[in-house]
Amino acid sequence: MDSYYGSNRDHSGHYIPGHHINEDLSYFQSNVYGYYDTAEDYIDFEPIKAMPLIYFHSYSDEKYNYLENSNKIILPSTILSKISTFNGINYPLIFKIDGIDDFLGVADFIPDIDVIYVPFKIYNKLLINEIGDVYIDVNLKLYNLPIARGTKAVLQVHDAKFIEIEDYKYYLEHHLQKNYSILQENTTIEIEPHPLLNYPDGKLLKINIINTEPEDVILITDTDLAIEFQEPVNYQEYEKEREREKESETDKKVNNDEDMFSYWHKKNEESMKKFGYPAVPVEISKNKQIRFFLNFKK
Repeated sequence: MDSYYGSNRDHSGHYIPGHHINEDLSYFQSNVYGYYDTAEDYIDFEPIKAMPLIYFHSYSDEKYNYLENSNKIILPSTILSKISTFNGINYPLIFKIDGIDDFLGVADFIPDIDVIYVPFKIYNKLLINEIGDVYIDVNLKLYNLPIARGTKAVLQVHDAKFIEIEDYKYYLEHHLQKNYSILQENTTIEIEPHPLLNYPDGKLLKINIINTEPEDVILITDTDLAIEFQEPVNYQEYEKEREREKESETDKKVNNDEDMFSYWHKKNEESMKKFGYPAVPVEISKNKQIRFFLNFKK
């Protein structure tokens, strides 16, 4: 905008009408001819009501329904109009709501709404101090302090079966970039489960954010983020289940071995009766593997 107006703003940021601009641009932005304020660390807005995302009129649109698994919210365009009156805004825009610790990105600014729509997990946190109506009165603010772009994150998935996903790198990148602009240390995020996990409808894959660098809150946009994994939450249980599956497979093998042993035992008895010596002596070793050996002695 500054480059468009050039010298047609004074040092305070006020527009000085120029002869080469003939249209009234306030149609596009109501404060376009006003002064800019200098943004501080936080910008407060008038108290506003919050509702669960599912009440948003375009919730079923695939552009928005994925937001349930995110830390992004939908805001009225009036919020953006107020932000546009300030110089010194840090991007991407990050918001906070009094009473919770979450850092919230913004998915969209919508002109025909006057409430904010938040993912249900965020709504539940706000609901702790509210009883009754689905509307919750909240104090929203723009968090305008600079946030470092992340260089490293240590994650811990709740489901050890995650390690069986062959394309886990693409899977993780896709869902983190789509749903989250910020990662915060010592929090838990949720993403859509991979088909291999075979979750029932509505169940999400939970991931603990154990550590982030260079700070405990990082941006994950426009950065190369190194990812490390800690042992999954249920790894011990997962290993025990795998051992049980292996034992089950071994039992099946043993049963087959024993069936074969019975078969040869019967054959040997028949041979002894008929010829006076066993057909093929058989024994089963300690590791339950069948061993055959030939004996031609009478």
